[in-house]
Amino acid sequence: GICKKYNESDGLQSMEFNTASCFKDKSGNLWFGGVDGFNKVPVNAEQQMSYNPGPMIINVQVMNETFVSDTIISYLKNITLNHKNNFINFEFQSPNFSQPENIVYKYRLIGLDTSWVYSGTRNFVNYTQLNPGEYTFEVKSANTNLDWSTTSAKINISILSPWYKTWWFYILASLSILFLIQYWYKQRLLDIRTKADIKHKMSQTEMAALKAQMNPHFIFNCINSIDAFIQSNDKYNASLYLNKFAKLIRNILDSSKHNLVSLERDVETMKLYVELEEMRTDNKFKSEFIIDDDLYNYDINIPPLIIQPYLENAIIHGLRNKEENDGLLIITITKENDIIKYEIRDNGIGRKAASKISRKKELSYGMQLSEDRVKLFNEEDIEHVKITDLYEGEDSIGTQIEVKLKIS
Repeated sequence: GICKKYNESDGLQSMEFNTASCFKDKSGNLWFGGVDGFNKVPVNAEQQMSYNPGPMIINVQVMNETFVSDTIISYLKNITLNHKNNFINFEFQSPNFSQPENIVYKYRLIGLDTSWVYSGTRNFVNYTQLNPGEYTFEVKSANTNLDWSTTSAKINISILSPWYKTWWFYILASLSILFLIQYWYKQRLLDIRTKADIKHKMSQTEMAALKAQMNPHFIFNCINSIDAFIQSNDKYNASLYLNKFAKLIRNILDSSKHNLVSLERDVETMKLYVELEEMRTDNKFKSEFIIDDDLYNYDINIPPLIIQPYLENAIIHGLRNKEENDGLLIITITKENDIIKYEIRDNGIGRKAASKISRKKELSYGMQLSEDRVKLFNEEDIEHVKITDLYEGEDSIGTQIEVKLKIS
């Protein structure tokens, strides 16, 4: 049931025959008459067509360009390509020159094809967009009897992975991720410890500030002032002073329970403190609070009594030692973006003259505490506190203190 085709290359006298000019002899040989002679097809013709060598790969193209190698393509066994060169063409040919137009092929790419692919007489194949990996291209041929060759042509193809898909990159990436996680964990732990340390320091400074604000000397002087009003039978001022003093103590104790208080509440406490000092010094100075009208429209919380030591220092060392009774203390509170700015200005005797009177030349303990509290609250490298000596010519005309608080 197999049809075999022959032509002049197989020995036929020509491709043109006489009609019905055929004969089978006693030996089984077939004879055909033609225009240029006769043809004998021997009984063993099938054995003569059993020649069936394996095919050869005669050309390889990568990205539509001929692959260049020191080895002849037919003998090339391995090809290594990078991940971008994944478009490959193979061309193959059987070295059987008997009826070559009837030779058929089948091929497979091990690693991609799951079975043999029959291509008929087509002797080339294209593979595009191959993924990185190991492949083997294999091809077989069959003669006109459809006897498949026992041997095949093979070539191994290795397509390298991009650097970001290699095993060493995965290991490096994994180690980097582990390092980042460990670094983040340590930084997070350090941040928690730092915040806890800052909170502890703030608690310590808050307690120290409370002790400074509840100065026994100040309380003793206030009580003495109340007693003086009572002794002079000045019931009105005694009652007024006592009420302000009680309210101040209550505000201070209430504020001590919280790390932050509203700006309005803190300003109220500061006003009470300054008013008591005015009365206690027989109105030797006057005070004025200048506050932006829209400041109270914001929900601003600040550390309690943060500027009280600066007010105390201005009153005790600057204004109380002034010979004239024209002392003036101006407290200005403004908002600049996310900064609350306090400006405390007095026309007292100045720091240089005050240092000659006071036994201690360094800043007061309460002022140092306040500066530490401001630094801890701001947590940023900004100019927290600035003290400026005011002069008119060579004469001191007072002191100006600027305190900046960063608010969220």
